[in-house]
Amino acid sequence: FRSGETNIARSSVIKDRNGNYKMWFSYVHSEIGKYRIGYAKSKDGYNWERTDEEDKILNDNQHAKDMICYPFVFNFKNEMYMLYNGNNFGASGFGIAVWEE
Repeated sequence: FRSGETNIARSSVIKDRNGNYKMWFSYVHSEIGKYRIGYAKSKDGYNWERTDEEDKILNDNQHAKDMICYPFVFNFKNEMYMLYNGNNFGASGFGIAVWEE
């Protein structure tokens, strides 16, 4: 994990069609002060590379403009989805996003 991060929580890991692992997790960075979702990938499930910039499952929206946390990623009918909480720990509900290649 990176310097200045705390509250690492709620990881969600899946194995993709190529046998690689993908992980999303919540964290708080001291400069932001609100939860964000980080992303990492691994070929073996033990050694992870943090690559937040490669995460293509999330889009900006009002529901999660200030805060986004507690990801749950799953496959359904050959599509990958993420459920997540938005602003204020999901006070107005939860969001769903679809992975786009």
